[in-house]
Amino acid sequence: TKTSSSSSLGWTVNAFWTFDIGMNFCTGYVEEGNVIMDRRIIARHYVSTWFLFDVVVVLPDWVALILETDENIVETLSALRMLKIIRMLRLMRL
Repeated sequence: TKTSSSSSLGWTVNAFWTFDIGMNFCTGYVEEGNVIMDRRIIARHYVSTWFLFDVVVVLPDWVALILETDENIVETLSALRMLKIIRMLRLMRL
């Protein structure tokens, strides 16, 4: 079983990445030398580029936390957690 502190850390990390998804709907970007700050255009751009990937990365962690008593599910979902490395690299690129 997980300790209380590691479970708290898991909830905190998941909350951070979930918040990050929300923030990406408000974060401008550069396109052809122009800074895009219109929220509708930003949201459309994010949904058509990184949104699905970000959800695929974050969702397994939420499922694992909620179903943490079923170790088979947690082990299966842990493979998808490796995608976080790609997400971190993308974040560092900013």
